[in-house]
Amino acid sequence: MRRRHKFFLWAVLLLTQFLWGAPFADASVVYTYTGKDFQECCVDTPYTTSDSVTGSITLSSALGDNLSGQMLSIGTGVDPIISFSFSDGEQTISTTNFSSELFYFSTGSTGSISQWYVLLTDPNGFIATFDFYGMVYDQGLLDNPPYPGGFTSVPGSWSTPLPATFPLFATSLGGLGLLGWLRRRKLQAVAV
Repeated sequence: MRRRHKFFLWAVLLLTQFLWGAPFADASVVYTYTGKDFQECCVDTPYTTSDSVTGSITLSSALGDNLSGQMLSIGTGVDPIISFSFSDGEQTISTTNFSSELFYFSTGSTGSISQWYVLLTDPNGFIATFDFYGMVYDQGLLDNPPYPGGFTSVPGSWSTPLPATFPLFATSLGGLGLLGWLRRRKLQAVAV
């Protein structure tokens, strides 16, 4: 009976690893950007001081460590962009409606984004976020007279995604902990 119990536990553990870990093995990576609110001095209606640049970029793999001005674009380059979507509170530019896109990234020693330049255009305007070589701004502009826009010179921040293998590692660690607990329990039962 104990042998069957141990076999069943191993089977469940392996099945869990396969079902939960397999989708993450070749998973894409999503970086999200959260900008600061536009500054009062630099807002034209319909923009407000509660608008800001926000967005996300989905890459086929994580950015590497210590990149210096790596240019990325849709389907090309070292880490091709699968999709993106950015908003400035009044317009959204994404992979479904953009006219042009420009992405440059630098990363630190852990692969987190340290400097960036993102410029997206569509027929109705543009969205930009920039923190590169000492120049910092987030901006949105509508391309119709009187060309209203919003601007801030305070940098936002990028999220650093977890490694795709993290859920697989966590499941393995949990399974080993469960096996150790069962073994201790068995040894305590024999000692009594």
